[in-house]
Amino acid sequence: MSIKFKINDYIKNCFNLKEMRKNLNLKIKFQIIFIFAY
Repeated sequence: MSIKFKINDYIKNCFNLKEMRKNLNLKIKFQIIFIFAY
């Protein structure tokens, strides 16, 4: 059971990292757009 939970946590962490990277990329893109807009 504990191994299964560890694997689930690992998968969740990987998914969260991907989501965080997506959000960071979006923020950087918006910042670049705003820099060019001004």
